[in-house]
Amino acid sequence: MQRLAGGGHRRALDEREKPRRAIDNDSRRFSTAFNFGEHLALERTFGEDWRMEIALRLQYCSNGGIKQPNSGINFLQMRYSHRFR
Repeated sequence: MQRLAGGGHRRALDEREKPRRAIDNDSRRFSTAFNFGEHLALERTFGEDWRMEIALRLQYCSNGGIKQPNSGINFLQMRYSHRFR
C-alpha cells in the first residue's frame, strides 16, 4: 500500500505503523462497561436575535474506582452554533 508523505514523495506504508489518533485507546483501559461522567460547561448566547452560541465543556469519565485498571479520561470540547431563520 502507498501513501503520500511530505513534499509529494511516496513511500511504502509499514504494516506495523499505526495511524495517529486523538485518543490512544491502546494505553487507556476501562475494566468495566459501567462508567461515570462529570461535566462542567460554560455557554454564551449572543448576536442578533440571540442566534449565535459558543460553549466550552470539560468532561471526565471513569469507572469510579469500581475495578482496576481505572485510567479515566478527560475531554475538552468547544462548540459554536448559528441558528438560521
